[in-house]
Amino acid sequence: DLGMIHRGALQADLDEAVFSAAPFDVVGPIRTIYGYSLLQVLSVESPRQIELEQVRDAIDSQLRRERRANALAEFESRLVAAASVERGSLSAER
Repeated sequence: DLGMIHRGALQADLDEAVFSAAPFDVVGPIRTIYGYSLLQVLSVESPRQIELEQVRDAIDSQLRRERRANALAEFESRLVAAASVERGSLSAER
């Protein structure tokens, strides 16, 4: 059950097939990264504008994740730039 999805949420060929189907149409089989899929469109809703208050927490969480990821990448870059790495033989001979 994918629940209610919006255009662009699926891989391109699935997205095209699902959004060109009418309610109760079965779509597929379509090959995905998970194997072959059959989908049934149960309902279609008209697009609507979502109010900021409805998505504020999701936006905040996404921004926090992005800032953390950027800070980590920057930290790792500084560590690599400051590191001195010596590579030795991995053989068992000593």
